[in-house]
Amino acid sequence: MKEKIEIPAIHDKEFMTILKDLGLFESIESKQANCINCNELLTFENIGGIKIIENSPKLICDNSECLEQ
Repeated sequence: MKEKIEIPAIHDKEFMTILKDLGLFESIESKQANCINCNELLTFENIGGIKIIENSPKLICDNSECLEQ
């Protein structure tokens, strides 16, 4: 079973800073970011989470099926 870690909700402004710190902001802004599970184009409005895979941050859309994976 995969270990799930809960992260408290954060303010939009803080989230934008986190995206910039992780190097993800520009790819979202330029419409070059996709969900790692379903390949949906990501915008600032439909990001559901960030997952670290092999020390690299990956984005997940807000689709419930993708969030459960």
